[in-house]
Amino acid sequence: MKTALIVTTYNWPAALRLVLESIARQTRLPDCVIVADDGSTADTARLIAETQEAFPCPLIHVWQEDKGFRLAKIRNRAIAEAARRGMDYVIQIDGDIILHRRFVADHLADATPGTMLCGARAHISEAHTAALTKAGHAPALTCLSPGVEHRLNAVRSPLLSRFARGSRRKHGCNLSYWLRDVLAINGYDEVFEGWGYEDSDFARRMEDAGVRRQRIKFKAVCFHLHHKSNVCRDNYDVMQACLKRGLVRAERGVDQYLLQ
Repeated sequence: MKTALIVTTYNWPAALRLVLESIARQTRLPDCVIVADDGSTADTARLIAETQEAFPCPLIHVWQEDKGFRLAKIRNRAIAEAARRGMDYVIQIDGDIILHRRFVADHLADATPGTMLCGARAHISEAHTAALTKAGHAPALTCLSPGVEHRLNAVRSPLLSRFARGSRRKHGCNLSYWLRDVLAINGYDEVFEGWGYEDSDFARRMEDAGVRRQRIKFKAVCFHLHHKSNVCRDNYDVMQACLKRGLVRAERGVDQYLLQ
């Protein structure tokens, strides 16, 4: 099973450095890492170029012009790149997520046909986020590390994980799925611009296509760096309109990039 790890980013290279560091120390490396860049300036490109030579697996930079928040579009471009490289499975995180060293291994251990895995995240306080990004290095984090909030989400226990199933809330920053399933729904719907709800629409369409949403709890642990965010309220209305139409396959989706 060939696996791509997609990391979305935008103009926060100090955080991306920590994320890439946590990927490099995984017990099970992905077959490639695709940085899906929604229009960052040259600082991010330089960081990726400096990291590529010593990185333990192929590190690919997919960039698009900065025309506002277009997360759905850059994720589709990254998914298309994964398809061109012959990947079977995709793990999806954001560029502000530090991974437990068994994060990739946990996703792959629980991957089953017809299922997408949805994980949780612990949080790192504002003060500790500032300290880590300033230092440019993040030690291996655990549920006992200073500055960790929502500590229950930082507990890794394969034994407890066996009893914590179900299809509760998902996070687009800790998600994995089979490439064939995402291509069947044509990826993310690019009608969503601005922050929010594109992942809710994505999950709904995956489920409508017959893909079961499975929670992965007490495994696939990750830590979210602190930052401010603003939900685009218009996207809620967009999501409701998409829901009423009942479309499973996105009209503006990944297929437009597969032939490029």
